[in-house]
Amino acid sequence: MRGVTMLVGSLCLLLGACGGESSGGGDGGTAGASQGGSNQGGSNQGGSSGGGQGGSAGVGAGGSGGEGNTTSKSLRVGPFNTAPGDEQTQCVTLDLGNEVPGVIRRVRTTLTEGSHHLIISTSNGPPQPASPCGAFSHPDGALFIAEKKAAELEYPQGTGVAVKAHQSIALELHYINYFSGAPEDIWGDIEFDLAPADSGLRQVQFLFTGELSIFLPAHTQQTVQGEYSLVPGAELVALTSHTHSLGTHATIELKHNDGSSELIHESNDWDSPPFDAWDPGLQIQAGDSLQLKCEYDNYTDQDVTFGTGFKDEMCFLWAHYLDPQ
Repeated sequence: MRGVTMLVGSLCLLLGACGGESSGGGDGGTAGASQGGSNQGGSNQGGSSGGGQGGSAGVGAGGSGGEGNTTSKSLRVGPFNTAPGDEQTQCVTLDLGNEVPGVIRRVRTTLTEGSHHLIISTSNGPPQPASPCGAFSHPDGALFIAEKKAAELEYPQGTGVAVKAHQSIALELHYINYFSGAPEDIWGDIEFDLAPADSGLRQVQFLFTGELSIFLPAHTQQTVQGEYSLVPGAELVALTSHTHSLGTHATIELKHNDGSSELIHESNDWDSPPFDAWDPGLQIQAGDSLQLKCEYDNYTDQDVTFGTGFKDEMCFLWAHYLDPQ
């Protein structure tokens, strides 16, 4: 998958987030990064503050399963024993355990309570133990971002993500113990369905983009929106939205060159937004764009701005798509 280091590096400088703690204001505009082609996009997620106690990161390899020659491989990030109120982002890089090259055809995730999101990426580096990290620390091979307790993405037939033998997988878990008055273990499980390597594969690309200009005065309701383009001929296969706890409503519309639009995503639950997928994918025509809108109710006594921490706010989308044939 093609990398996005330059764009992500610029965003990290703006946030002061990659490799450290992050919280607070955004006076920018649009953040962007994408895996592949000529796309506007974004990369920014996670954040860490507070001092969650460490833990261990485990890895388990599943046996054969799935359809045809598909095999299953399983990984775990955590568990991390987390004190009440502590917020942390931990990264670990694990060997997928595949003896031969293959194609990822499906990703399934399960998150325990307290997990804000889990970012899954391929990595060219060696396995690394779990350690605190900053926002979107492994952007070059982003595969999937899980926000819900259980999430799944199966790529359209004839598509997927190629992996080498013993592929390194980077896992980034952002979590907070907001739900208990005692220390709690928090972790995430990931299962990959792998098909045999296929030279005719259409590679799935990844887009992560959103708005940095968020300012929510105390006791006000606000709307933030942005518009993002995809290259004509691309096929949109899946997407979702992302806000933090003050987000009350988020929508994504596919806007056409003639001024018409269609609603393709709607979320009324900041903690578990729907993950919408299409097979076959939605065809992107010349002049089409994705229009993201996030609505907020800042009922608190504090002004809130853009940031990666749990008490900050975000307005982002991430999408999976295929380049034009």
